[in-house]
Amino acid sequence: MELKEKEVKELNQQVELKEKLVNKGHDALEMKGKRLNEHCKQTELKEQEITKRCEAMETKEGQTNKRLASTEKRIDARSKGVKYKEKLLTERSRILELKEKQTNVSCESEVLLEKAVDEAFIQKQSDENCILTRCQSQEHKERQMVSSSPDLRNLGISQAARDVDSSSPIKGVDMQLLCRNTDVEGMRLYLNEHLKEHNKSPYKILDALKCAPDPGKLVLDVFQSFHLRFPDKYQGVNNKISCINLLLELMKLSPPLTHEVKEEATNYSALKANLKENDFLMEKYGFLQFLATFKLAGFCDSNELFSMFKSFFNGYDVFRPEDNPSLCCALGLSKKIPGLIKSLINEKKRLLAVKCI
Repeated sequence: MELKEKEVKELNQQVELKEKLVNKGHDALEMKGKRLNEHCKQTELKEQEITKRCEAMETKEGQTNKRLASTEKRIDARSKGVKYKEKLLTERSRILELKEKQTNVSCESEVLLEKAVDEAFIQKQSDENCILTRCQSQEHKERQMVSSSPDLRNLGISQAARDVDSSSPIKGVDMQLLCRNTDVEGMRLYLNEHLKEHNKSPYKILDALKCAPDPGKLVLDVFQSFHLRFPDKYQGVNNKISCINLLLELMKLSPPLTHEVKEEATNYSALKANLKENDFLMEKYGFLQFLATFKLAGFCDSNELFSMFKSFFNGYDVFRPEDNPSLCCALGLSKKIPGLIKSLINEKKRLLAVKCI
């Protein structure tokens, strides 16, 4: 029994030790559990913080994306504006280059025109000398013709036109008398005989026309001889020049034309019929001056008139350059002159282009 009691006691002691050990393990486990709980709580708190941070990051990322999108839109708009401005600058630079080229061309043309003006002035001086020489020669031939042909002295010339010498101081009065009497044939012959003088002093014809009862009728009747054929070539040329001079002075006087004169001038078709048969510049000039003086340009095609006017610039010289501006204006062709100047410059006829100005 004693042995069993000892064994029981030992067993109890072992059980107690084991219980103590179990209690210690349990306490340790509880401590670990508490630690784990605390660690879990801390982990949860950290997870919550992380979640909050992630949400904040996502919010910031969304805001950043929005800002980036708006920035990209602004950049795109600015890039488009920059591209548009580049196009504008390119276009402006191209326009400036064209203007610079035009300026250079205009400067070159001005230089060429200046040279052409100088050349034209020199040419005009030589032309005047040639004309003066021709007039002197023509006058000498006419004197020889008159002295050698007694029949010319017996022509039906008015007394005033026959008896007055070109150097007479009262010749203006005699021409005025012819105009007062509406002496058509006498006026024509007087103008032919004093052609050189009237080329220098055309105002005397103008003063005489003021004395005519109907200047338009007188000039129209004298002009009927424009296409007459004369035995001597120079007589025909002088007669045409006299008729043109008379038309010029009548246009300056610009008297009111009666209905009969206007109708007769309109129906006067001999001039145009002759123009179809020949291309002499004087014939064309006489026709255009006739239209201008009697204000009949509106009845004709302006393109045909301008084509006829351009023929005065086709050669190496200009036909009657001093009278062309007023003729062009009276015919209503002034707007077409810039085109004529450009075409002459393109054809390297700069001297003629200067005379159009």
